[in-house]
Amino acid sequence: MSFTVGFKVNDETGERNDEITGTNDETTGTNDETTGTNDEIANPNDEIGETINWFERGIAMPTCIFCDIINRQAEGHIIYEDDLVCCFLDKYPINPGHILIVPKRHAVEFTDVDPDSLHAVILAAQKAAKAIESSFGTDGITVMQNNGIFKDVEHYHMHIVPRYKGDGFGWVEPDIDVSSIDFDSLEKKIRGAMAE
Repeated sequence: MSFTVGFKVNDETGERNDEITGTNDETTGTNDETTGTNDEIANPNDEIGETINWFERGIAMPTCIFCDIINRQAEGHIIYEDDLVCCFLDKYPINPGHILIVPKRHAVEFTDVDPDSLHAVILAAQKAAKAIESSFGTDGITVMQNNGIFKDVEHYHMHIVPRYKGDGFGWVEPDIDVSSIDFDSLEKKIRGAMAE
């Protein structure tokens, strides 16, 4: 199975229009072609990400390096995988042993990841964290992921980072006057959005 995933942003509504196109070569030698929405994403056992062409506002994006690693079309130090996730060492680690947990179904943002893949990501993250702790005698583990303009690869992934006292990595928190925050209003706004 091979497929192409693409999306265009509707300039009027700002909404994304996702399209997935796939071809399937069976032993009969026939080809089936399907086009649909995110609900019809190819089986995770197929060659996910074999061909990825992203279109956002008409600008073509490069092939996804994570899909290439998953499909063994690019080098990667894969340490674990199952039907839904692939885990490999970060090429530019915060500390040695830094692992990326990547869903095999291509999704750009955290909010785009399908529930089955998301479930598999968190279970693989827990497995990776245990392996790091037992292998390296860490002082702790940092689990994190970035979205939007803060991510460096356009394929959702979770970082599992071995941590040590004085390793130089940490959060930089802005100086916020919490007395100026209307927590009641925030609670109501977010609670309403989550109920939708």
